[in-house]
Amino acid sequence: MVDAAASFNEVQPAVNNASTTRTTSDANKPGDDFSERGDVTAILTKHGWRLIRDGKEPSVPEGRIPRITRLLALAHRCYDLVRDGVIINQSELAHYGQISTTRMSQIMWLDNLAPDIQEQILDLPRTIQGRDAILEREVRPIAKTLDWDDQRKMWADILQRLRKCPLTEQN
Repeated sequence: MVDAAASFNEVQPAVNNASTTRTTSDANKPGDDFSERGDVTAILTKHGWRLIRDGKEPSVPEGRIPRITRLLALAHRCYDLVRDGVIINQSELAHYGQISTTRMSQIMWLDNLAPDIQEQILDLPRTIQGRDAILEREVRPIAKTLDWDDQRKMWADILQRLRKCPLTEQN
């Protein structure tokens, strides 16, 4: 190709110095310069993929995230979608989530919890075995209470119940 370009009096392509340091078997791999710039990692990350490399396999945390924690995170995400105008209202969210509007309202109420309660819920330890220590139906009445001081009292009652339960492991 270089000879063809020279024969038409065109400018010859610049030689990439990075390719000269490679072995001859790697010299002409398509996309080498693309990978060297780090574009592959950026594109994979953007589309939800991970670049897998040789080495020690990443550890997977033991147990599962409590359901109330996942629902609170979902409530935050749904609230952001409505606030940013991506979704018009909770009814549209319920439609896309294929759940009833009542259920969507129950989930969205979790966003009304006092910030310190939300933080404690998001920091709950993983459930290793059995059912979650705190159930959503226990938190629902707290979320519907608008006064944060009252919410904190109700939350303290739930935490007190957990401390008395012999099956609950305290961390």
